Amino acid sequence: MGTASPTQRRTNNLCGRLKDERDPISYDAESNAIIKLNNGMVLYMREVNKFLALVCLVREEHFEKHGLIDYNFECFKSAITEVFEVRNKLAAARAAKSSALALANQQL
Repeated sequence: MGTASPTQRRTNNLCGRLKDERDPISYDAESNAIIKLNNGMVLYMREVNKFLALVCLVREEHFEKHGLIDYNFECFKSAITEVFEVRNKLAAARAAKSSALALANQQL
């Protein structure tokens, strides 16, 4: 992994501050933040779920296609939700298998 440039470090710090300063009570599934930076970029943050937010850096002239960005976000949100659902189902199946094995061992 290479060394981050000063611009990348500043951007990472800004994204970290956005995450740290969020008030969980004031956010819901439709919450977002749009910040126009002084370097011609737009920082766009949308909540995926209560544990995850997607942060994008987009050139200001490309941010005019806001609908396309929102569409791609919804595709990402749907896919990541599916990943979490599969993970939860696998974890539940493993737990059930472990319980069944423990019960079988106790009966021996």
